[in-house]
Amino acid sequence: SWFSPVTTQCDSIDGQEQIAVFANPKTYIHPCTAWLIVALLAHGVALAAPSDQAVFENFEGFTPNTTVGEAILLGTAPNRAALTDNSFAGRVGDGSLYHSGVRSWMVLENSVAFIDFFENNAATVEFFIKTHPTADGDTVITAFDDANQPIGTPTTISAGFSDPTDPLNRGFTLISLSGDIDHITIANNATNIMNAVDDFGFTSVPEPASMILFAAGLPLLLRGRKKGTPA
Repeated sequence: SWFSPVTTQCDSIDGQEQIAVFANPKTYIHPCTAWLIVALLAHGVALAAPSDQAVFENFEGFTPNTTVGEAILLGTAPNRAALTDNSFAGRVGDGSLYHSGVRSWMVLENSVAFIDFFENNAATVEFFIKTHPTADGDTVITAFDDANQPIGTPTTISAGFSDPTDPLNRGFTLISLSGDIDHITIANNATNIMNAVDDFGFTSVPEPASMILFAAGLPLLLRGRKKGTPA
């Protein structure tokens, strides 16, 4: 038998194979799953790249489903995001709409949903997104500043696009945005099926007060180093 600090659980949910990895230092795993663990560890693959952000959500706790249009608040004040409009979090009968678990945040057909950083703006935002292979339209992601001006070029995800860098090979695309982001729109241009966002993370822009304190202390820090005193 094999001994490993992690174990896997394989299951079929809604016709889709789901694989979960758990930390468990005293559990033996079956040889049929050992190759997956070795491959992940050998290549240093993270199950959800956005998880290194200050605020992270994989939507697994949203049971039962939220209602359509219900605001989903993530983070704690003053570093919070609200996911709103034409969307809901939870589970439907299509397992291909989940990235790392069995739930996600989904945008309705022919609709636009918003991610609003309503206190401190976001400095970096990362998440996985998927336009369903059967969709008759694409998905467009656009970040905006406080003046409602686009930050950079909008990202378009075509139906069925499969990102080869997706560590879970689930057909999702990793979106990485940076800047002084006030809000993000997710436009689902398909008229026949929802799209999905999963493993969502963001880090806020530092508060002005923190920046002022840092700036005020910087000259003292530099002077101390010039004199050879400990900083």
